[in-house]
Amino acid sequence: MRKFRNWITGLAATVLLTACSARTAQVGDVWTKKRTETIETGDRDFFANDRASRLRVEPRPLPPADQRQEFLATWSGQSVETVKFEYRQANLPDKIQTQTIPAAAPQWHAFVIRGDDFQNSGPVTAWRISLWSGERLVAEKKSVLW
Repeated sequence: MRKFRNWITGLAATVLLTACSARTAQVGDVWTKKRTETIETGDRDFFANDRASRLRVEPRPLPPADQRQEFLATWSGQSVETVKFEYRQANLPDKIQTQTIPAAAPQWHAFVIRGDDFQNSGPVTAWRISLWSGERLVAEKKSVLW
């Protein structure tokens, strides 16, 4: 009986923590990808080096206006009103750039640095994604170099 009571107590605590964490604002995963060619490096085996077909597709550089770096970010929390993406670029290490969006469903967004901003300022070297409720910071996630 005692083991059963401990198991029930543990289960109740887990359910309570899960319910509370669903309401707590947090930044989830952040994925990044640079797009500078028509075929990405990971896709070359499928498209450029396909041995089963006689068609050959050579990767070519994208036009400068289409070259970009993308950051896909997810977040959760009911109190989040604004999502802010701050970043530094290789050619402007002392300047912090910012992109801000209103938080809405679905709780993800692709932040994109493209064209002249990507070409002239270089790739992103450090970033931070923060969640705001009004003027109050409720959660953030940063790159190692931030």
